[in-house]
Amino acid sequence: MRRFSALFLHAAIVLLSLFSLILGALIWANGRTHPQTASAAIQPRQPQDIADPIDCTVTTLPAVGIDVSQGQNPNDALSFLTDLETDGYEVGTFDLSAGIPACLEIVIVFGLANGNQLDSSYTASEGTSLLNWVNGGGGLMLFGEWGFLKANTQPLFEAFGYLQQGDDTAVVSDTTDADPTVPLAVGESWVIYQSDNFSPHPAFNGVAAIELLRSSWLNDSANTLVAADDDADPANAPVLAVTLQGSGCAMLAADTNIVGDIDGAYQKEDNALFARQMVGWLTTCGDLSLTKLPNAPAVNAGELITFTMTAVNYRETAVTNTTITDAIPSDTTFVSAAVPFTGPTAAGVVTWQIGTLNSGESATVTLVVQVAEDAADETIISNTATINSNETAADSATAVVQVNATVPPIGTGSQALIPVFMVNFCQETTQYSDIVLALDTSGSMADSTEPGGPTKLAAANTAATEFLNLLTLPGDQAGIVTFSGTAVLQHPLSSDKASLIAALPGSSGGATRIDLALAEAQKALTGVRHLPDNSQVLILLTDGQPSETDAAAVLAQAAATKAAGIKIYTIGLGSDVNGSLLQAIATSAGQYYPAPSTSDLNQIYQEIAGSLSCP
Repeated sequence: MRRFSALFLHAAIVLLSLFSLILGALIWANGRTHPQTASAAIQPRQPQDIADPIDCTVTTLPAVGIDVSQGQNPNDALSFLTDLETDGYEVGTFDLSAGIPACLEIVIVFGLANGNQLDSSYTASEGTSLLNWVNGGGGLMLFGEWGFLKANTQPLFEAFGYLQQGDDTAVVSDTTDADPTVPLAVGESWVIYQSDNFSPHPAFNGVAAIELLRSSWLNDSANTLVAADDDADPANAPVLAVTLQGSGCAMLAADTNIVGDIDGAYQKEDNALFARQMVGWLTTCGDLSLTKLPNAPAVNAGELITFTMTAVNYRETAVTNTTITDAIPSDTTFVSAAVPFTGPTAAGVVTWQIGTLNSGESATVTLVVQVAEDAADETIISNTATINSNETAADSATAVVQVNATVPPIGTGSQALIPVFMVNFCQETTQYSDIVLALDTSGSMADSTEPGGPTKLAAANTAATEFLNLLTLPGDQAGIVTFSGTAVLQHPLSSDKASLIAALPGSSGGATRIDLALAEAQKALTGVRHLPDNSQVLILLTDGQPSETDAAAVLAQAAATKAAGIKIYTIGLGSDVNGSLLQAIATSAGQYYPAPSTSDLNQIYQEIAGSLSCP
């Protein structure tokens, strides 16, 4: 995963609820109302035309203003702005040269007018005006452009300490992550950015990828939100940033089309979800925020749920005596929590004393609970955590998980393995899969599980080879990731069995960075080689505990990987594994396989292969 500035290094990604976004309107500390979220019931009203000027004397809803001082046409982004009206905002226009209406919560500045160059350039004084407005608590979405088009908005970017880069024809391009449907005329400049390009942020809740259509890039990597890959041109170029300014926040994007209707850009990848969630975040930024993410949206009765909670201080100043509390939800029992913690109390409350959080800092804690074995089918586990500090009002975050009733498995005990023939009693489908085999190559993989037996790495390679022989190629695809102190994609997704087998690791040594393996596999399974009709599967094998990282980081990455739609199987080889952690990493407890001996591996891989056609 990329390393970005401290401001967003550990910022949380809020899980998209099973019932869409949380209902209700939040209240500003100064008395202004926040909008209802996308799924909330909105009072019947007649929204104004988005091209009409905002009238603060009649506006009762949170207002979004589109600047039209340089000829911008709000209909260029009609889908986006209409969605904002659905989310509970009043949307209209204003003229920046005449001042910013007092009722605006959000200002949007587009870098294009009718899909082309702006009428004229913004001035430095207008940039200062926007900066002062954001400092006072406003939220700004500033969109630039590529090549010569960027000159018109450059003074606004400069006011926030950024410059749009490149000459009159330069754009960011990326051969490996270009949109496969891209017209030849624009080559590799329609770039798809995936989760490994993101700095963690609430606006990426449920977002697997966004696409920018011919963008410039930013000169400063500070507060980078999205950056290009190592193999892009230019490499690692920042294309989106978010910055705190006074009591407000601003998002700066090097492309306007990301929210535009031209070329269907707003509907590409997850652009729409990202843009709407960014507006929601800009409306509430500048506070102490808590977000919460379960390891899966649904689990089976008897399985574990891991809740990951992240507190982020978006204020300009530190907060003190920060405390997170979480109550054990009904139909579950406490298993563990990130240390140090206190509880659970008799009322089932777990508490973490975070202490002081400086501006831009974050803190992450986890809570693991087990669902009751007799939980009814479709039971909803709703869990709300709360954060408090001396300087801020309380904030809360809720995660919702659905329980699926299960049939008790054959056999008992943590080491019981279901016979292979049993898992084949199913209605097989023609569903093909994209599968990444993530293999531990840490130093301990050179050992054997019993005297005279093969090394764990050799046995893993043998079992992986047999697994590849069971796939339905070319419908299925497979890739190979190895991990120790780093994670490396040894072979991208492919149906070339011979080259995949040749890519299996031959040596071992180093630490055990399970988190990096999950991230690298996610990148491979969501990249351009992924076949859209194929399911996404990760099979991770390790023989030890995570090292040079911690369980919280591993679980956070596992949650992000599962949120990207990837099913995770885990295999714990030998006696030194953390079975509880591997069970929590897996999509469900039943998709964790303990392998006390290397002789168990072939059977486990065969069972997993059989389950792929029995969803």
